[in-house]
Amino acid sequence: MPVNIQKYDPGLVAQMRIKILVYGEPGVGKTVYASTAPKPLFIDTEKGMASIPKKLDFVSINNFEEFNELLRDIVENPEPYKKYETLVVDSVSELQRRSLDTILNQAVKDNISRDPNLVTFADWGKNTQEMRRALRLLRDLGDKFNIVLTALSKEVETDGQLKERPDLTPALFGSLNSYVDVMGYLLAKADEKMEITRYLIFTNTEKFFAKTRIVVPKIIKDPNWDKFAKSLGKEEKDENKG
Repeated sequence: MPVNIQKYDPGLVAQMRIKILVYGEPGVGKTVYASTAPKPLFIDTEKGMASIPKKLDFVSINNFEEFNELLRDIVENPEPYKKYETLVVDSVSELQRRSLDTILNQAVKDNISRDPNLVTFADWGKNTQEMRRALRLLRDLGDKFNIVLTALSKEVETDGQLKERPDLTPALFGSLNSYVDVMGYLLAKADEKMEITRYLIFTNTEKFFAKTRIVVPKIIKDPNWDKFAKSLGKEEKDENKG
């Protein structure tokens, strides 16, 4: 089979499908931000659709096998999914917990004397491998869809300082970091009148973990997908300051 050599043009980044992870505290607006992506299909693991102010299609995921079944269906039966441009997983933090629940439930079935609340190193290892396989498959769908992942945040100690990063196990966080193009922290601030301004931060700082392999602004104020998409491949602008 001949080798298929392709040319990459960084000037066309705004036309590419993007894989992004947005993380932050509960209620900060991650789900609403994800809903602004073009023609989304929500994969809802948190039962959090009530926060979205518009009609859209979603699949409610009750366990990890349902998530895997959905991905297989998208791959093997693509026709019903061609009307969507974006797949949203809300959230990957809860998806990892559902994977662990499945593993523990099976362990108790296999050994009725097993403590259902005891998580072993082997359980965590299996959980990481299951999540990696599923998220790699999702990543590989990125040539057909934008991929938007949301995650809760948690504070961890890094080099003696506390820093926010996605609420995932360290092993999965390391893998997922390589699967996405952009990872940003969503922050909400209230002024003296209690009016809320949101900031999507793409700069890795001493307080927040972030990454990008494409050119995006350091911060997008009151973000939505349209602002994000229009900023791809462009230099930082003063309008984002504030």
